[in-house]
Amino acid sequence: MVIHIGYPKTGTTSLKETLRKYVNHFYYINDEFPKDRSQKRIRYLSDEVFIFKKNNKLNLLIDTIIKTCQNSNYDNFFFSIEDVMNFENFSEEISFSNLSKIVNDVSKNFNIALLMTIRSQRDMFISNFSYSFHKYYGKDINKLIKKLDDRKIIIKNLDFFHKYNLLKAISNNIFILPLEYVQFPDIYKKTFSSIFLLKEKEFKIYKLNSSTIDDNKIKINDSLIFNYLIRFHLLLKKYLLFYNEISMIPRKYLRNYYDSKKNRIVEIEDLNKKKLFKIFIDSNKLLFKTSDISPKISKSYF
Repeated sequence: MVIHIGYPKTGTTSLKETLRKYVNHFYYINDEFPKDRSQKRIRYLSDEVFIFKKNNKLNLLIDTIIKTCQNSNYDNFFFSIEDVMNFENFSEEISFSNLSKIVNDVSKNFNIALLMTIRSQRDMFISNFSYSFHKYYGKDINKLIKKLDDRKIIIKNLDFFHKYNLLKAISNNIFILPLEYVQFPDIYKKTFSSIFLLKEKEFKIYKLNSSTIDDNKIKINDSLIFNYLIRFHLLLKKYLLFYNEISMIPRKYLRNYYDSKKNRIVEIEDLNKKKLFKIFIDSNKLLFKTSDISPKISKSYF
């Protein structure tokens, strides 16, 4: 079993679509729009545990995962719980404690590997500012970066070497898949193949877009309508309506509104780009030194 724990905003849609489209010997559980009852149950319980912090649901989630896999005709499983590393409503202590228990209990029945997907902290910061940071820290990204020393939680959450060490305390079998591998398809395919027990010629990479690398601009939306649609979508997700066709309605309007001309373009100043780079350079060097990440992408990290 491969358990993917995030980060969000690291090309995970392409990863999942590649898996869903080309990898037939893995059973993909916790899909975004699951069709069968057991899948819906896992998705619901995963959200309850990692988003809404209802730890009383943890044992039920573990039991449901085990039973779903035992009742399946498959021998290999991919379980995606990106919310382990989600910045919104994030608690490192709770998330990694729950992950540890899941791995410990499920590994009694299945061999487990952990998959962490990453991208350069600068691009992660840009993406997460667009997605959520601006709702909590104001709409001036450069002002936030200048005061980043007072926001230790953001720095801690973007410290990949720190997260890697937390994962090593949980499992000895850890894969890291950087989004920057998009620029080197052979490396991406080799890593993907080793994770999912494939020969490299057996699959194609699904819609990997190299233009997503090294983004310099982001969009945020100031509209009250947009923010209310976001809240409505979260309510649908919380109360299980998320899995019905009705959830596609707000999602469609969210995307259309987000792509409209009403969005405000925000750019990071060069000085602040250098600051983000400097904050994580030592930690990133340690990550590359202690893991098997290809040095070909090192310029994005240090």
